[in-house]
Amino acid sequence: MLSIIIISYNVKSYLRQCLKSIYNSNIDIPFEIIIVDNDSFDHSTEMIENEFKEITLIKNKQNYGFSKAVNQGVDIAKGDFICLLNPDALVENRTLAILHKYLVNNNNTGIVGAKVVNPDGSLQLASKRSFPTFLIGFSKLLGLDKLFPKSKLFGKYNNTFSNENEITEVDAVSGSCMMFHKNIYQQMDGFDESFFLYFEDTDFCTRVKDAGYKILFIPKAIIIHYKGESHKYAPFDTIRIFHKSMTFFFKKHSHKFKFWPISWLFIRVGIKLHLLNSYIQKNSLKIISLTLDTIIIMNSFLFSIYTWYYFNYNIQFDYSLLIKHFPLIICYFIVWFFTALKFKIYSKRLTSYGRSFAVCLITFFITTVFVYYISIIAYSRVVLILSSLICGIFIPAWRVIAILLYKNRRTRFSQHSPLFTQNIAVFGIGKDSQLIGELLINSPSIDFNLIGHIDFGLDSNNSNTDVKIIGREEDLTEIIQKHNINELIIPEKIYSGNFLINLFKSLKGLNVSVKYVSSNENMLIGKGITTELGLIKLIDLDIPLFEGFNLKSKRVFDILFSLTLIITTLPFQFFLYLIFPLNLKSIWGDRNTQLNLKYFNSSISLIRNIPTLYSILNGDISFVGCRQISTEFSSPNLMFKPGLTGLGHIKSPNKKRDLNLFDEYYIQNQSLLFDLEIILKSMLKI
Repeated sequence: MLSIIIISYNVKSYLRQCLKSIYNSNIDIPFEIIIVDNDSFDHSTEMIENEFKEITLIKNKQNYGFSKAVNQGVDIAKGDFICLLNPDALVENRTLAILHKYLVNNNNTGIVGAKVVNPDGSLQLASKRSFPTFLIGFSKLLGLDKLFPKSKLFGKYNNTFSNENEITEVDAVSGSCMMFHKNIYQQMDGFDESFFLYFEDTDFCTRVKDAGYKILFIPKAIIIHYKGESHKYAPFDTIRIFHKSMTFFFKKHSHKFKFWPISWLFIRVGIKLHLLNSYIQKNSLKIISLTLDTIIIMNSFLFSIYTWYYFNYNIQFDYSLLIKHFPLIICYFIVWFFTALKFKIYSKRLTSYGRSFAVCLITFFITTVFVYYISIIAYSRVVLILSSLICGIFIPAWRVIAILLYKNRRTRFSQHSPLFTQNIAVFGIGKDSQLIGELLINSPSIDFNLIGHIDFGLDSNNSNTDVKIIGREEDLTEIIQKHNINELIIPEKIYSGNFLINLFKSLKGLNVSVKYVSSNENMLIGKGITTELGLIKLIDLDIPLFEGFNLKSKRVFDILFSLTLIITTLPFQFFLYLIFPLNLKSIWGDRNTQLNLKYFNSSISLIRNIPTLYSILNGDISFVGCRQISTEFSSPNLMFKPGLTGLGHIKSPNKKRDLNLFDEYYIQNQSLLFDLEIILKSMLKI
């Protein structure tokens, strides 16, 4: 009997076609299909239960990874032969029969693998691989395997030098379709569950070959593999997991390398370089944008220095002149960088010429202030004015040109490049959310790319199984990072003040905007700019307190102000410890943690709170925050850090007054000036 085991994760449509291709195959032996679902959120399990009732289904309550899921499937398999098949693969009619027949007729063969091809018919190189030795890894890192694919020396990793239409003995075959004896699997103690994802198939093949069995690539057994579909909606960093698995693989098989300590040094360098290259490719558009702006800024200063001194003073340009202006250039770059971070021109709309012009303008004004007050950079104000003018023209200009090239299809950027589109995700999987998604992607005024919908509990009763789901609410951070989402859309049914506050807390440090779909203009919380898009209104929501820039500014203020007060009062603190007893009070922190605050038993608030300055410096509380609530009461789920003072502190007691509303108001309007105003009111009792 043959047991076909499929590990499924959010590929419902592909899985359905995969199963149909199996049932349409010419298999002349009894077989069973076992599907292990790793906690899919796209209703894959419902599809299997409704359409393929004869299949054995294991529904995991969390994603256990590939290796553990394989072991779960094999443990209940009834067959003598096991076939691992990816859910995003289609098998040709005779593929399973060919692989099974070859195993039956060749007792010395441990594993056979299919010829894995892309949908366009090209061979996936992972079909036949060699063990990644130092030389093979070096060749791959330098790209020599692509330059010399037919070379036995450089093309060994994917055996590109061998004929892809001949049976070939290899070190490893692709885990997307491999077949082996169950007793061999048992001899190997199954798949190593230390591998969550990647390299588990290579590790299994390596151990089987070390045990003396052959591993063969069988080209007449063909599958079509839609590579990477299961990983598209994985709420984790697949790049980092890939390199973590690679590192573990090399450590596990270190006995195969001579002079391991030295080899390991080179392997680690290679892995780090490969990881760096992966992230560079992932963020290539951001890097290109930053590089273009840097080149424009630098050349604008070079041109300005040359022009001003040549035509005004008849001085020829030389490097000493450039060095004299170097502090000014560095100052401009620093101000530009932090202003660009604030305006998010490298993380959201890379081609926003309006934002880039605003950054140029603000950078000029801020740098002008520095030039006026700091003599070391006040070498030439004319150079600064001329350079800023050039930047203000050319930095937005290249973005306009990029947009025009894209609209006229004279660029190779893909249709859904983040340069030109807003990657959006809609909360909810119901019909209302689906309608909103359709209206947005059909908007003529803004180019929206609907990545998918986020499963939200309140909307589950009105669910639509045909909606493209990219994850659950609890995985929101990972979803945003993985799919480079620019905007989150909240339908009116889901929207609430408490939900929005929790949402913005979870979005700390992420460059994503939140929009609310409304049928009216009544807002529960936040500040908005309304955009009309046909039948719906999109309202930009903003909570200043949870913006990265404001959070950092608030923390820097807390550190500097508390440190100043601690140093100022340090000579008196020893005497205060002798005069006033030191007491403790236990309060709730912003993550339901318990904080122990020290204070002097004094009626004078300035003296009483001196020990609390250390808690502010440590980051446990802030100068301005929400109310201090004793741990004697149940956990209040505070919206943000408790404060030494705050709106809730300075308001007079009133039973009818809901102090939570003051906390909400503070969240909406927080700024450094507002914090200073609250501190002054608290000190002056006004």
